[in-house]
Amino acid sequence: MLHALFKNKLKEAFRNASFEPSEDSLTSSVFGLLQYLPAQTMWDLLRQSCGNSSSLPKESGELQNIYFWPDWSAVGKDIPNKYKVQPDIFCKFDEFDLIIEAKKDDQSGQNEQQWINEINAYMNEYNNRENKLIFFAIGGNKTFKSQIISTRGGEQYVFSASWQCLLSNVIDELKKKYSNQEQRILSDIIFAFEKHDFFGMELIKTLVKYVDHLEENFYLKNEEMNKEFQEFIKSELGLTGTPQENLIKLEANQVKIKKQVEFLNKQIEFLKNQLEEEVKETVHKWRSSLIMDYANYLQIDNDKLEAGIILEEYGTKIRVLLEFDNVFNPYCQVDGNHPRSKNKKLPKVVVEKVEHLLTIDEKSYIYLPLPQHFSSDDLYKFLQNVIKALIS
Repeated sequence: MLHALFKNKLKEAFRNASFEPSEDSLTSSVFGLLQYLPAQTMWDLLRQSCGNSSSLPKESGELQNIYFWPDWSAVGKDIPNKYKVQPDIFCKFDEFDLIIEAKKDDQSGQNEQQWINEINAYMNEYNNRENKLIFFAIGGNKTFKSQIISTRGGEQYVFSASWQCLLSNVIDELKKKYSNQEQRILSDIIFAFEKHDFFGMELIKTLVKYVDHLEENFYLKNEEMNKEFQEFIKSELGLTGTPQENLIKLEANQVKIKKQVEFLNKQIEFLKNQLEEEVKETVHKWRSSLIMDYANYLQIDNDKLEAGIILEEYGTKIRVLLEFDNVFNPYCQVDGNHPRSKNKKLPKVVVEKVEHLLTIDEKSYIYLPLPQHFSSDDLYKFLQNVIKALIS
């Protein structure tokens, strides 16, 4: 954290007497330790924290230098800042240059204009550069997918990375056989993450077990814990000291548990948002394909997570669609529920044509839940088979 201290980046972290985690203290703590690992190990941890790591080079070469919050010239009409631009981290590896823009949380905060400013300012500083430039946005991303932005030097990929993925990679790395020096560095990185309210999944599993145990078996009465409860917390939380020492340790763990619950809820919400974005992209892809493949049919276009066409066959209007339910499970459905349909019940001939593909519901529709491991292309091919059966 020395880099943050001497760059005057710790005002938010020490506004009060106690430490308050901030974006800059997280960045300085984690990357200040990562730089002491072998360069290839550092790069592997960073690369694997991205959602699209396969597009990144596997070899980094040596780390020539690392700069924390470098001051770069803001000269140029394409940079709105008046005096300077300051990325969070800049690394010069043998094989490439790396800019890292960090945000405190994994949920939101990244800004495309800030990326553009930093890349254009990089051009000011390294206009005769020989190395390829790689740009990381860690934390604050709405999607793990890489994005393409337009800069002074042309199109630039921005790779989305996650603090949580980085922490998981560090934990996995610690489990491998390394020197004592590397183990100490990796352990300190995990400790730095915990002080900034990021926790490994093993801690979350312990928390869930602890909470379940409390809810099912125990209660507090007159500030005294029953004997069984005492034995449980001794084994799970290591409370083997005097009653006073145990109480202090328990209170400390309660704070940690509260932070873990908040962290877990954030991660669940983040993953749900990620999944919803992916589902929306899949539905958009299906709709585009349907327009190309079935241009003569009326398209289903609404704000729901569904894509399909409407067939005017057998004296009625029939919807054939792919859809996701409220927990994002995909399924295919054939029904007569189009608003302009006079007959909601499916004709017998429709049932006969697709009953070998779908599950029959006696009321008015036929559907089939589809395996989640199917790719979007597999799901679309299944829809095509259903349509083909109906219009043949």
